[in-house]
Amino acid sequence: MKDLLTIILVAFGYFMHFVSPQTSTEKTFNLEIKFENIQKTDKPIYMALYQSEKDFNNKKPFKKYTVLPSQNPGLNSQDLPEGTYAILCFQDLNGNHRLDFNGYIPDEPWGLSNNIIRMGPPTWEDAKFELKQDLQLDIELF
Repeated sequence: MKDLLTIILVAFGYFMHFVSPQTSTEKTFNLEIKFENIQKTDKPIYMALYQSEKDFNNKKPFKKYTVLPSQNPGLNSQDLPEGTYAILCFQDLNGNHRLDFNGYIPDEPWGLSNNIIRMGPPTWEDAKFELKQDLQLDIELF
């Protein structure tokens, strides 16, 4: 009987551990994005937020957002974990949900965090930024 009671108490303890709310010590912050040089307010801006160089290079975003400039010329992402991020975005002027190119040059407005533009595709090093506090970024569409 004593052994059965011990088993029940241990099982109850495990159960309570997994169903009780866990308190997180992870710091989270808000990221506010404002877009500059919006060409047409009725066309969406697609934005990808990356958390690592590997995901950036493989085009696997941590989060994706769609912004409608006619309703809001920016974006506010709340409760992001502290860390290093990078942003790529473009305004889809023709509605095909992808960034179009004329040869190797983007044919639609595009931008990235830090607003660094170089010959060739954007790099993680150019776009990365640290989120250690609430932050506002202005992204210029080129």
